[in-house]
Amino acid sequence: MQQLYQSILQQGRSQRQRRWPDLRQQALLTNFGQFTQHDFDSVIQKLLQSGEVRCEWRQKPIENPQSEEQRIPGNEDILLW
Repeated sequence: MQQLYQSILQQGRSQRQRRWPDLRQQALLTNFGQFTQHDFDSVIQKLLQSGEVRCEWRQKPIENPQSEEQRIPGNEDILLW
């Protein structure tokens, strides 16, 4: 998982990927069969929590603010490396 974390961080920074679904798709192809989609989503959550990447959410969460930590960026959300 640490290798996946570093790989996604490096790929996101170098390619300036702005959308998580695009970056996840690339990482899935690169690491085909090694990780699940849940693994990729947990890595982006850890990157967001650590501050390595920020996300401009297009829609604010309706629930409590703590649920934002568990959100996965979608097509409309923008990643800032």
